[in-house]
Amino acid sequence: MTHPMRNPWADYVRYREEKTKKIRIPTRPKMEMPQLAVWLRGLAAEMRDMGNEHQASCIHEEIGELHLLVKTPSSFDKNEARKEFLMAARLAARRIDVRREQCNLIPLTSASCEDLYNKAIHISMQLNDLKMAGLTAFEAATATADWRHNGETSVGFLERAIRLLEGEVNSQSTAYFHLILVYAERCKWQTCLHLLDNLWMILMKSRQGCLLVESALVECEIMTALIICMQSPSEVAGRHKCIYELYSRLHPVEVHMSLLEEGKNEEAEEYREQVQTRRKRNHAWNEIPEECCLEEELFWLVKDIVWMIYYGEVDNLEATLNDREVMETFPEHSKKLIPLVAARAAAEDSWMLPYDPSRALLQPQLVEDPATEENKLEEEEKGVLGEATGKEEEEEVGEEDASPDSSEREGERSWRMGRFLEDRGEGEAVEENSEEAPVVVEAAASAEQSTALRTRRKTMRERIEEKMSAETEGDKEIQRIRDEAMMREKEKREREEEEKKKEEDREGEEKR
Repeated sequence: MTHPMRNPWADYVRYREEKTKKIRIPTRPKMEMPQLAVWLRGLAAEMRDMGNEHQASCIHEEIGELHLLVKTPSSFDKNEARKEFLMAARLAARRIDVRREQCNLIPLTSASCEDLYNKAIHISMQLNDLKMAGLTAFEAATATADWRHNGETSVGFLERAIRLLEGEVNSQSTAYFHLILVYAERCKWQTCLHLLDNLWMILMKSRQGCLLVESALVECEIMTALIICMQSPSEVAGRHKCIYELYSRLHPVEVHMSLLEEGKNEEAEEYREQVQTRRKRNHAWNEIPEECCLEEELFWLVKDIVWMIYYGEVDNLEATLNDREVMETFPEHSKKLIPLVAARAAAEDSWMLPYDPSRALLQPQLVEDPATEENKLEEEEKGVLGEATGKEEEEEVGEEDASPDSSEREGERSWRMGRFLEDRGEGEAVEENSEEAPVVVEAAASAEQSTALRTRRKTMRERIEEKMSAETEGDKEIQRIRDEAMMREKEKREREEEEKKKEEDREGEEKR
């Protein structure tokens, strides 16, 4: 014997008809408010089991409205209504997410979902439960993060959560980090820095010496460093300038180059190996400042990531982010910010310097003395000259009859070589002993090669100092322009105040 399948949605439709038309269904006895709420919750549970989240959301919304229809709703009724509205909003959001995954057309139900979240927040504020209202707003922001391309809905809920969670440092800092990531996706970097400054002030004012506050301070410093170090120094000021100098100066490349410049080849090779392993590093030349909130390993990891982005080393950056052991202690929100900053740096040339060949010194290679390098260059020059002389002899033997202009070419070549030696101040030696001319040419070529080698050995530290000196001059010029503008504004305000005083005096005289 088969029984027909009951449709709970049909029962709910009949209930709505009875409510709107004020008629009672004879098959169902009249129920009071508690019994009616239990019966509707049963219908909502059946609809959820059948996979109809939208219909279940409508039923929970109806239960919440019933709790508020009481003549004098108590705190218990309002709290129950808040729970029902929140459940209805969650079911509606889940339905929208399922339809998005199935690539179906989404009807305009997101507005109703936002309204349900707003109702739950409003009731929590009526109950003076601001923490619950802020957490509900944060939940609404995370639920509606991917619905709109512009992110206005999520931004509104996050800003509301930050205002409502004032005093709750941990929850408020989490809302701040989510809002910073939303603005970073929209390339509003100055807004991100402003929010990070506000969060830093809140964390420093809080007297909670717990691990959560310390971890929030660490994450705040990392996110600030990632954004600040990609900007030009002229745009950095205040606390940001301290962080900029902390993470953009004294990189391991500079230490390595300074050691090579001083002739400490063994120490430079040891330092390079320590930098590559990232496990144990010698900070005799580059210690972590006291004002840094980060631990030793995390500080060097952040510095390496900043310089990878700065020089456009995409492959090394991807390998670092995919390394679970290295990124195990890295904060979660800062890890999400790294690809956004890297994409921004790759999109604009003003954010990224060209690749510096001095970074190749960090690759595994043997550091040789300058004397051995010069000897190698001399040997190579000798080999090249020997091959050239052999080829010239063969050409002369094979083309004695066919090339009548060979003597002219030899004369021109000898004239050029003599002119070169005269410029070098070595022409007299060639005239005295013409047999030693190839030796003098080799010495001149080796000297030229060594000069070029010294020129190429210009360290990153010198280039950075030159750049910093140019930037300081630009900063002075910008500061002078700002001072002039401030003086003009001050004079303008003084003139306006004088005019106002004169007008007030005239009005007073007219009244008299």
